[in-house]
Amino acid sequence: MNGHMTIGVLSARTGVRVKALREYTDLGLIHTLGRSAAGYRLYTDDALWCVRFIGELRGLGLTIAEICQLTDDAVDSGDGAVGARLAELLERSRQRLHRRISDAQQILDRIDDFTSIHRARWAADDVCWTEVRADARRGLDSAPGGRPYRHRHRTRRILGKADSHEHRLHSRRRFRHDRTSRP
Repeated sequence: MNGHMTIGVLSARTGVRVKALREYTDLGLIHTLGRSAAGYRLYTDDALWCVRFIGELRGLGLTIAEICQLTDDAVDSGDGAVGARLAELLERSRQRLHRRISDAQQILDRIDDFTSIHRARWAADDVCWTEVRADARRGLDSAPGGRPYRHRHRTRRILGKADSHEHRLHSRRRFRHDRTSRP
C-alpha cells in the first residue's frame, strides 16, 4: 500500500476508535488520500499527527466543534496562524472547568450537610425508608404536608413489577371477556 494506512491501522497506531476517526474525516479534521481498490480509506503519516493533536486538544477540554472552528480559522487565515484563537478557546475551556468544579463543590457541600443532619439516625440504624415508600404508595409526596403526586406516571413507577403485571393480566382477561360476550 506504498506506506499508506487504512483506518484500522490508524486506529491501532493511535488508540482512537474507528468510529471517531471516521467522524474526524467527515468533519475535515483528517484528510485521506482517497480509497484503496477494496474501498478502504487511506491515510498518510500526517494523519497520525492530526489524530494526536486532536487528542491533545480534547484532553485540554476543547470540544470537537471548537476544534473544527479552529481548523476553519487556520484555513481562512491562509497562513495557519491561530494562536490567539487557540488561547481564547483554552480560556473558554478553563471557564467551563471552573463551573464544573463549582457545581461539584456544591454537591459535595450538600452531601456534607445531609450527612451531618442524618448521622445520628444512621448510627442508631434508624433509616426509615419504609415510611417514605408507604407515603409514595398512598400517592403522597415525602415532603412535609404530603402533597399528592402531580403526574400519573410517577404513581405507576411506585407499583411493583408484580402489581403492574397483575393489572395488565386482569385488563387482558376483561378485554377477552368483552370480546367473547358480544353478540
